[in-house]
Amino acid sequence: MGDGILQRRSWRWFQARVFGLLSSETRLHRHFAPPPDKKQKFRR
Repeated sequence: MGDGILQRRSWRWFQARVFGLLSSETRLHRHFAPPPDKKQKFRR
């Protein structure tokens, strides 16, 4: 009974899963992605 999914999976599996979630267009990716760069006006 105390066997959770993370105890049965390897660290490599977890790392690949997180990388896949953050590299595809998901809500998780949008939450953790840095804000888009605002175009700066050029000063003379």
